[in-house]
Amino acid sequence: MTVTTAELYQFLFDELPDGILVADENGRVLAANPALGRLAGCAPDRLTGQALTALLTLPHGEDDVWRAIQETPALELTLRQHDGGKLSVEMRRTIFVHEGQSYFLITLRDVTEQVQKYERLIRNEHEKRLIAEGLRGILDVLNSERPADEVLEYIMVEAQRLLKAGAVAIFRLRDEGGQQVLELEAARDLPADYVSGMQVPPGVGAIGRAVSEHRPVYLPDMRAALPDYQRLHDPHREALLMQLMERYRAVLAVPLWMRDEVYGSLVLYYAEPRELTPEDIELAAAFGDQVALAIANARLRIQSEQAATMAERQRLARELHDAVTQTLFSANLIAEVLPQLWEEDQNEFHQRVADLRRLTRGALAEMRTLLLELRPAALVETPLRDLVRQLVEAITGRTRLDVQFTANGGQHVYPPEIQLALYRIAQEALRNVVKHARAHTLGVELSTTPTQVSLIIRDDGQGFDPQNVPADHFGLRIMRERAAAIGAALTLSTQIGEGTCVAVQWYNPVQEES
Repeated sequence: MTVTTAELYQFLFDELPDGILVADENGRVLAANPALGRLAGCAPDRLTGQALTALLTLPHGEDDVWRAIQETPALELTLRQHDGGKLSVEMRRTIFVHEGQSYFLITLRDVTEQVQKYERLIRNEHEKRLIAEGLRGILDVLNSERPADEVLEYIMVEAQRLLKAGAVAIFRLRDEGGQQVLELEAARDLPADYVSGMQVPPGVGAIGRAVSEHRPVYLPDMRAALPDYQRLHDPHREALLMQLMERYRAVLAVPLWMRDEVYGSLVLYYAEPRELTPEDIELAAAFGDQVALAIANARLRIQSEQAATMAERQRLARELHDAVTQTLFSANLIAEVLPQLWEEDQNEFHQRVADLRRLTRGALAEMRTLLLELRPAALVETPLRDLVRQLVEAITGRTRLDVQFTANGGQHVYPPEIQLALYRIAQEALRNVVKHARAHTLGVELSTTPTQVSLIIRDDGQGFDPQNVPADHFGLRIMRERAAAIGAALTLSTQIGEGTCVAVQWYNPVQEES
């Protein structure tokens, strides 16, 4: 049996695994092999007569695919299947001439799987980069001075975004009536009734199991937790869970560790079940670590602030106690010599009586200040004008400074953080005058309105170089920090031998506008 060349070519055309077609100069299909029919999902003869533009497209939607085929011998294209599906194909084309006519021989190879693998690789790399950037952003926030609730909110937003969750929550483990229970501490995109009323005992559902078993727990179908809740015989909690399942079907819970103890659980909710990879669960656990770190930082910050406040109160109380003791001692010495002065020098007697009056008035002011320090609530309840007046009178009582105090405005009480900061600034400035200025005169000017405060403390002392303050002198830095914390402007004017002026200006533009 002799096989002709034409028969051999036809055999190869029919049996090659790659799709092959022949097209004319107008881009119309003249012939297609069975492999191309399989790729397209139809019989090869159904492709005959079709325009290549109906069969093939460029992957990014460019219009002129036929022109691209004519100009480029190798392309990545998309093949439209008969049922509407699409395949990624690698095209190779050659041009041949037969009986004076040019034809295009085009080979199409299915590379869909390779393209999908590449796209997954690119997507994974992109997601890893996003995750790295997200975790770096969280670290920056953790190292900032933001309040704990803002830090937790930021972490929840990032967890929701990077883990593609529909909602996120933080549950805290606490004792209630001698029994432990997990209670919602923060949440995003959960039903309000669930947030306000849901409590979960350890060991119940994904949340409780994550805490009791010390491991991440994923339920692709939250209905699996229903038997746990039914055993509690609590219709309210069961109803809340049913309400939640109307929105979310899957849940992932990871335990939050605070040192060696479980603090609670970070919980992620999904509208539909997901195939979570070990990397996904590991990332969720990493977010849980960030939440625990944020809570631990907040606790340490509070403890540090409380310790600093207590140390400051104790220092001021000691100084005031010493000042009161010294003032009363001086007053006692004067009182002892008054009878003798009455008999020997009445002018000196009257001078000493004036000193005694000044000392007792100062001691009384210092005692009031001491009581304020021991009862801090009074600092935010007493008008600022009275607080500053007491500080000035205490200075008058224990020094021989010529003190002038002027107060303009009414008796105003400001928000606690504002009032306390302004009081401490005045206290520190006056304390510096007494300890360092070696002044003869001191002027204190206070102007107050409901929305503004101006405080100026000026002395004629020895002054100093602000650029050469000893490292162990923190007063100026503390005053500036207190002013910055409330948005006040603090200015310092001083020169060696020229005295010092400290001015603080605060106003509340929001209240002023309203």
